[in-house]
Amino acid sequence: MPVGPRRSPPPAPRLHEPVPRRGDRRPRRRVSSSPANGGRRLASRLQCAIQNDAELHLVGRIRSKGHQQARRIIGDTISLVHGLCKGETVPNALKTIKTKIWEYLSMTPKKDGHPATEHLQIFMSSSAPAALVMLYMSTIGGNKDLAEESIRHFLKSCITELPESLRSHCAPIVLEFCRRLRIIGPHDPLYLSCRSSFQSMMKFTEVQWVSEHTKSVKRAIFIKEIFPFVKELADKLSKDLELSLHTIANVETWSAICDFTMFLCPLRTVMSGYIGFEHPISLPMEIEHHDVLLCKEEVESLYQIFENMLKKMDKCLLRMEQHLSAIVSGEIDIACPEWS
Repeated sequence: MPVGPRRSPPPAPRLHEPVPRRGDRRPRRRVSSSPANGGRRLASRLQCAIQNDAELHLVGRIRSKGHQQARRIIGDTISLVHGLCKGETVPNALKTIKTKIWEYLSMTPKKDGHPATEHLQIFMSSSAPAALVMLYMSTIGGNKDLAEESIRHFLKSCITELPESLRSHCAPIVLEFCRRLRIIGPHDPLYLSCRSSFQSMMKFTEVQWVSEHTKSVKRAIFIKEIFPFVKELADKLSKDLELSLHTIANVETWSAICDFTMFLCPLRTVMSGYIGFEHPISLPMEIEHHDVLLCKEEVESLYQIFENMLKKMDKCLLRMEQHLSAIVSGEIDIACPEWS
């Protein structure tokens, strides 16, 4: 029987490629693999995992020098939070998160300097606020309460574990919590707590017309970041003044008045400190300075806020005057018995 020419076996697929040297940015050659070994599917899964898991954003940062323990603590916390968001069961999850938050803040360098700034920056750069708010918005049972307790623990620990000199570095972090929780609604209890905590830190924080370093914890807060708080508090006070025509103010109203005043103080300081402003400020504004023009809408809106509130206060005072006159004349005003 004639024998044909021998065929050489097909070359085996190359499963190992040489590792490119440091600085070599040439893309690696992909090795085609058969469905049997699942190589392509495994690579696809890994790629999806890297894209979907926010905690892996830390990979590049963990390689940097210093604060390795702090980075590990925050990385573990975010990994745990994402596991809860995926429905995983984590024993003692709340205790673990609160302990890690305490460990992280308690090991913050107590002197206001570059090491302390770098340490607190880890919490912001790792997207820890976003992860905790995501857990708060989770529909999985128990996650919302766990996240609320964790965030409240962070707010409290900023006061108990850090000196006053570092409160200004916490303000941008708390502001990030506020910005994300505001999506839920201005009446959310956790949002209100974060807003009050941010307000309490304002006396330690510099306020400017604009700020370029919006991702740094060592930065000034700028007017456009404060104004949403001023507006929502003004809206609440305006409604409460309208209601006060028929009833007395409640505890929430007095709390809103205090918060409103505290947010207005830094705005007034920044505006009155600007050399180009005359007192009182003339409207419409015609100042050509770039920074001021960026906040032109906010400054002019303050006039509308005050004008509206003064009109409501006039109505309240007129109503009170009528009620007092009724008391003097012996008439009985059953509409407002609590004013007597």
